[in-house]
Amino acid sequence: MKKTDINKYNTMTGPMAAEGETSRAASTTAKVFVRCILKVLFSILVVLGISGTVVAVAVGAIVLEEGSKVQPPSLDVQKLDYNSVIYVQNEEGQFEEYLSLHSSENRVWVNFSEIPEYMKDAIIAIEDKRFREHNGVDWKTTFAAVGKLFTGGNGGGSTITQQLIKNITGKNEVSILRKVREIFMALKLEEEYSKDEILEAYLNIVHFGSGCNGVEAAAQLYFGKSIQDCTLAECAAIAGITQNPYKYNPLMFPENNKERQQLVLSEMYDQEKITQAEYDEAMEQSEHMTFVGYSQEAQSEEEEEDTSVWNWYIEDLYDDVTEDLMDLYDCDKSKAEDMLYHSGLKIYCAMDPEAQKIAEEEYANEANYSTDSAVESGFMMMDYNGRVLATVGSRQEKTGNLWFSYATDAKRQPGSTIKPIGVYSVAMDLGLINYSSMLKDEYIDNYFPNGGKGPHNASIAPQGEMLLPYAIAISQNTTAAQLTKQIGPSTIYDFLTEKLHFENLNPQEDRNAIGAMSIGGLNGGMTVKEMTAAYQIFGNGGLYNEPYTY
Repeated sequence: MKKTDINKYNTMTGPMAAEGETSRAASTTAKVFVRCILKVLFSILVVLGISGTVVAVAVGAIVLEEGSKVQPPSLDVQKLDYNSVIYVQNEEGQFEEYLSLHSSENRVWVNFSEIPEYMKDAIIAIEDKRFREHNGVDWKTTFAAVGKLFTGGNGGGSTITQQLIKNITGKNEVSILRKVREIFMALKLEEEYSKDEILEAYLNIVHFGSGCNGVEAAAQLYFGKSIQDCTLAECAAIAGITQNPYKYNPLMFPENNKERQQLVLSEMYDQEKITQAEYDEAMEQSEHMTFVGYSQEAQSEEEEEDTSVWNWYIEDLYDDVTEDLMDLYDCDKSKAEDMLYHSGLKIYCAMDPEAQKIAEEEYANEANYSTDSAVESGFMMMDYNGRVLATVGSRQEKTGNLWFSYATDAKRQPGSTIKPIGVYSVAMDLGLINYSSMLKDEYIDNYFPNGGKGPHNASIAPQGEMLLPYAIAISQNTTAAQLTKQIGPSTIYDFLTEKLHFENLNPQEDRNAIGAMSIGGLNGGMTVKEMTAAYQIFGNGGLYNEPYTY
């Protein structure tokens, strides 16, 4: 019999047969499982690859879009040091000069040719040794900085060009998007200006502590002479301040400054910008360096120069112009203020001089007050186009500038003054009531946290129903609360913030609170200026105009 014939009869049974079948089944199952795992992993890799590509394309598009939008700052404007002038209309309607803005800031622009090579080399050596080679961005340090940002660290790694941009704009936020904008701005800046022009601007703009901007102001303050006359060691001392103007301020921490300036000298020597003899001489001078500092006479003269006290209107205008400059030029407040003082702006003030004069006189008259002298007040007068005519920020005599104003800065609960602009305006806008409507005038169950009915009225108990004009006249709380419950407090909140532009309400606690939206018991607050602007809708056909001071 053939072997194959014998095998077909050789059928195994019993435990050994079962074990073989189980083994083959387990092997098959394992292979199927592995294949499934591999398919899943492959699918994940494909999805990740596609997602990564999509994300990379999206990020690239955002980067290119941001890069196309940014514009480098003008270095020519930075050289300006012209006082800005505020103009006000006279009785004939002609604008005439009212006030010139002066700054006590210590800044003196010095031309590139007048800055010693020691000063230029010292800054380059310690801040950006490849400054002459790169195109505004040192890619090696930039990639390292971006990596730190992704891991939650501090970016750093900015070139002199990038630092100049930060100093001009005042923006130094640590974020990927900010870094991208900064990079594109630096690249464009170096296309428009030469290395010498960029370095000149940097040396004249950067902060060197103690209110000094620029190397000339620093040299005058710390050494009592022009930057042209400073030695190598003195230039190194100035250059060492920039990394941390507080820590390395030579008047406050001379030992810290000495340590830093000697590091600058070492970098200059290592980069072959100075000889061994120059290095040794400068290090010797560094060990015995003295600093001049402020003179009492100069300080007294500066204080006497700026003695003009602005009225409250100019204060409001100053804040408005500063805020708009920040928005327009994407800079911080200090840079906007610098622009306001030094850019030669012509500002046409919207003030009504006669109205302002009357308001100030009335506020100064104590006979007009029956309250404690500690009780404060703010005043705002506006026409129906949004023009601010007059403002007073306090009942106290004004003896200085940039004071807290109870008309524009104080954020207070409005109380019942919220009812017309919030509750009744919104209900009319929705077509729920008109000027002769009968309103529900009853307590609301569970109004108070303890389950009690409310709100309480200051005038009369709930009447069941009440005419709208009468409810407004006696400031009835229950009618306002019932109407707020009907239309929803969030509807009123949205109207106040989106249509009437109140900016300080609390979205978490005010938006859904009947008490806050009906009778003004806010967790946030409203300013007198915001309230005045809101109330113009009643004499203006329902139109809201943004208040303006210039």
